[in-house]
Amino acid sequence: MNVPLILVEHHTGDPSDDCVVAAELHAVLQGIFSGGVTFSRIVGPQPDQDPNAYQHVSACGTLMGNQWLWPERLSDLSADPALEFSETGVSGPGGGVIACNNVVAPGLSIDRLLHGLQQKHHVLHVRVESQGPGLTAYLQRSGLQPSVDVIGRWTFDDYCRPRLSFLDLSPLELPTNVSSMIYQAGDAAPENRQARPSILIVGEEQRLRRQYPALLAAIGDAGDLLKMKPHVEIVSPRNLQAAEAEEAVHATDAVLLPGGCDNSQVDGQIRIAAAALRGNTPTLGSCFGMQTMVTAFVRERLGNAGAHLQEIEPSARPLTFVQNPGPNGSIRHRLGAKTFTVLPGTQARSIYQSSLARERMHHRHSLALDLWQPLSEAGLIISGRSEEDRIADVIELPGHAFYLGIQGHPELSSSAARPHPAFIAFLAAAAANSLS
Repeated sequence: MNVPLILVEHHTGDPSDDCVVAAELHAVLQGIFSGGVTFSRIVGPQPDQDPNAYQHVSACGTLMGNQWLWPERLSDLSADPALEFSETGVSGPGGGVIACNNVVAPGLSIDRLLHGLQQKHHVLHVRVESQGPGLTAYLQRSGLQPSVDVIGRWTFDDYCRPRLSFLDLSPLELPTNVSSMIYQAGDAAPENRQARPSILIVGEEQRLRRQYPALLAAIGDAGDLLKMKPHVEIVSPRNLQAAEAEEAVHATDAVLLPGGCDNSQVDGQIRIAAAALRGNTPTLGSCFGMQTMVTAFVRERLGNAGAHLQEIEPSARPLTFVQNPGPNGSIRHRLGAKTFTVLPGTQARSIYQSSLARERMHHRHSLALDLWQPLSEAGLIISGRSEEDRIADVIELPGHAFYLGIQGHPELSSSAARPHPAFIAFLAAAAANSLS
């Protein structure tokens, strides 16, 4: 049986919703075809965007939307380079499920793309629309209006996790014995009313709730396991001054610093990390968040007030995170699931419960090697290391309530069934702080 290609077109006003549905449908097909389907996303050229303004740049050089990473959580796949596409077909790594916008590239409409794809592929055209509080997916057979063939309805919980409330695969004319493959958030866990910690996430509300909700979802996963319902506040770091950072940290029980932010948010993140460091506030950093945590530590504990990241201030001294060297002077983009060594006797070892761990990586800069020893002498441990001890993948600070940074994206390895252990430990520290 040939694997059909599913083209998901969204009309929701939000470019991330198509990826939620596409990943759900991918899980169905993965069950039908015993794992023989891969998720891919068409990424068109965006000349108005500067790829150097973001950490998340695809391997082929085009800017990748933040929503690219969200399907990884649902479908358990690592990011691939963007597909090459034209009016006559698609080429690139994998196929099977493609999510795209209404116009995927200048001068290339979805109708023209669909026509081209149908010349070479068995295409199932799915259209996603907002309906009430959630989304509805239709099988689009022909014409501009959606058909009456509803194949799924989704709503979202308080942590932006999709809940499938209805699924009928019969319009797709595919086997329907794979309902167990569908991702769903677990039923709401009983709340531990003695501990409802407040979590401060540093970032933009729209992005974290709609474009990249994996961090919120990971908090929900860990909260379900611990039978608590954390209260989340999202604060923008743009133009955030030191006094405002202190006030925000003082008002919360724990701080979560995300990755994937644009460069205008970095200074505010560093100020939040510094305030959390001074205030002994539990802090977890993911990707860029780890980088801002280390930079705050260098400024606060090593006394280097001018320390900064190379991609933000290339003339700063010292540079805390520098380019991953690639061939011919290029920047190496470290992408996909990578394995690293976890040092014994560390908090990271107690979290991962193994000498080896894996995380999804998506970064082009790493902790400068000439800072490793000064950081260690000041108390910061590089507890996760890879590539012959030249890449710092986890940092932690013994004696602090919780100060853990992970260069990868642990939120993408979390699910309702298997919350990521770093988020479990983080929420436990936040709960302890809320009760102290």
